[in-house]
Amino acid sequence: MEENKKLTPEEIAKKEARKAAKKIRKESRNGALTILKELVDKQPDKKFQEALKTVRPSLYGIVREKSAGSGGTSVFNKFVALVAEKKTVSEDEIFKQFKVGRKDCAGFLRKHLKRTEPEARIWINFDKEKGVYTFAGKGVVEPSNYTGPKPSTESVNLK
Repeated sequence: MEENKKLTPEEIAKKEARKAAKKIRKESRNGALTILKELVDKQPDKKFQEALKTVRPSLYGIVREKSAGSGGTSVFNKFVALVAEKKTVSEDEIFKQFKVGRKDCAGFLRKHLKRTEPEARIWINFDKEKGVYTFAGKGVVEPSNYTGPKPSTESVNLK
């Protein structure tokens, strides 16, 4: 194996050029989609709007849950659903069922709060001493007894 290969200035310049070209393509594509959205929204027939929602739901603020590669539900969705259903779940039970640890579950909680519609958010606490995940509540506003990660307030570009 190579040890920490240093990039030459030419390689760095090529890499930066590719990044800049990719950024320009992305901005161009997003601009075109914004123009299409404006045109579609002006149409009296709503079938165009439904078609554009199908092609790019993020233009209308719709967040799609991504499924696992096999077409099933992702582990993070199963984890959140299990805690919401049982109200209290031990860390050992989570590991036995999903083969994930504390660090993975913390990521699942952050991912859930970031990707889920605010009305459907499920707030889950974790007690480090006992190793127990507890359902704290559901909804837009976090419950007063919630001690977990907070969702970011910045807007996320879903395009």
